[in-house]
Amino acid sequence: MNRAFTLGEILVVIAIMLVIGGISSIGFYHARNTSRLNTASDRLVATIERAKADAISGKDGDPAGVRFSTSSYAYFAGTSYNAADSRTVITSLQGFRLSGNLASSTTSVLFSRIYGTPSATGTAILIDTSSGLSKTITITDLGAITSS
Repeated sequence: MNRAFTLGEILVVIAIMLVIGGISSIGFYHARNTSRLNTASDRLVATIERAKADAISGKDGDPAGVRFSTSSYAYFAGTSYNAADSRTVITSLQGFRLSGNLASSTTSVLFSRIYGTPSATGTAILIDTSSGLSKTITITDLGAITSS
């Protein structure tokens, strides 16, 4: 009695392995993109929260804010965005883009001293350009910042 595998059996096993590998690689790709988006969204929310906290604490005696553009966002201190200010921190969004709907058609949100009230409310949508996945960051009139 011969106990070897036939060519047909080997090909069936290889086909099954390829199908399982293909399915798991799709799941891995989605998980990787979701993780990248969550990390980028968390960094953006942290920057907005930092601006609010710095404004409330009166750091440097100035209000603070965040300026949004399609390819970057920037933390700034003072009453308006100034790229030349040494306190301004610009973050480039490689692989992502921002769009949104802030009240008053502005590109910046300035948080007031002491109360942290935002100068504009609305949403900023962070979009992963390779997968199309997105996260929405909302700033409310009381200064609450959420990500969904």
